[in-house]
Amino acid sequence: MPPLRQREILPEDLPETLLEFQGADSFGPLKYHDAVREAKRSIVFSAMQKASGNHGDAARLLGLHVNNLHRLIRELELKSILADAGYSSAVSATPEPALMTLRADAE
Repeated sequence: MPPLRQREILPEDLPETLLEFQGADSFGPLKYHDAVREAKRSIVFSAMQKASGNHGDAARLLGLHVNNLHRLIRELELKSILADAGYSSAVSATPEPALMTLRADAE
């Protein structure tokens, strides 16, 4: 078996969440990650606008599973911004008509 090459671990090799918690001394990577975070926020917000607030449609536009979109919205702290824009992520208290039919059949 060939010997393993030693390689220096660079900031790019580390998970993004770890880099977000660096000290105030290192401004280089934080500026980059702040810019990436803002770009993600803009992309997600734009997709929600195009989808008229429909999470499923926005997820399809982004090529994501809807659960990943919800996670991104939470991590990027977009819930209140989307709510202020009229794109509430609250689940409707009124059941879907198909569910009401299924419930009526079950009774």
